[in-house]
Amino acid sequence: MTKGLNPNCRLRGRHRKRARKQSEIPSLWVTLLWHLESGLPWEWKLGTANASEREHLLSLQDSLPENSLLVADAGYGGYEYWPTLLENEIHFVIRVGSGIHLLRDLGHWQSDQDRVWLWPENAAKKTLPPLKLRLVEVPTCKESVWLVTSVLRAYPESSSCCKSVFERSLVG
Repeated sequence: MTKGLNPNCRLRGRHRKRARKQSEIPSLWVTLLWHLESGLPWEWKLGTANASEREHLLSLQDSLPENSLLVADAGYGGYEYWPTLLENEIHFVIRVGSGIHLLRDLGHWQSDQDRVWLWPENAAKKTLPPLKLRLVEVPTCKESVWLVTSVLRAYPESSSCCKSVFERSLVG
């Protein structure tokens, strides 16, 4: 996903300070689905500087084949969006940050070592079900990166597979 100034625009440095409204700064929001195996763009959507990358993703999901695996950064997290992906048979591996509050144990629901649930308070009040996810830790030289995936079936290589897929998405 890219957000930046139009390269043809001469509004730079001190001139940018004069632009008082965001709309006066020419900007473009590009949401791009990248096919990791081929290394080519799959589909994209353009928007204004204040476009919602999450809304773009939902509008692009129809271009994905069933049982696709969406790999995304933390900006694409959330209970409002993930159920829609799952309903359309699109699985995901998404980096999570501190803004996503995951539950480890839901009593009668189930407790597994790598299972977590996303169940925001507003969803629970509406009696919407929790989302069952798998949490994957990817150690790095600085600190761990945490991923959640809707692919629940764990096999011995699954954590390293999630790590590999996510790393490939960063190189893109």
